[in-house]
Amino acid sequence: MSQAQIRPEIRITPVDNLIPYARNARTHSDEQVAQIAASIAEFGFTNPILTDGACTCDPRRIAVARIKSAISCAV
Repeated sequence: MSQAQIRPEIRITPVDNLIPYARNARTHSDEQVAQIAASIAEFGFTNPILTDGACTCDPRRIAVARIKSAISCAV
């Protein structure tokens, strides 16, 4: 697919619709998730959560969104 054909989009979706990638090799401690939560609390979600339509690329931010009881977020 050429770059001219790629049409990225940002939309708001319920956090419960996001499924973390089950085969993600990276793990994160509770302390790391807390640091991400503090950053998001201070600055907000400055980047959308990346998804291929089925599962997401950043399970840490999904975890934080669920901890913070977010209803929806940008993907």
